[in-house]
Amino acid sequence: MYQSQQYLEIAGRYIISPYSEEDSLHGVCLYDILCHIHEAGTRSVSDIAIAVMKAIQHEIGLRDMAKVEDIFDTVMTKLEEMQLLT
Repeated sequence: MYQSQQYLEIAGRYIISPYSEEDSLHGVCLYDILCHIHEAGTRSVSDIAIAVMKAIQHEIGLRDMAKVEDIFDTVMTKLEEMQLLT
């Protein structure tokens, strides 16, 4: 299947998503979370963290905090590896 690459602006930098639309964790599409961050136009680490939490809440709510924490840590670790949280 062909998938075009879309640039996302996160923390003032343009990136290609490290996630595809099929990548999910606990039923949450990780690509969609990055799209939420992009749409929010966040630049600071704290604003990015808030945008990630809002995206998770939008997708699955905040009932299972173990899942929320796992998704949050996964996304934030990936952004840190991409040096977007410095």
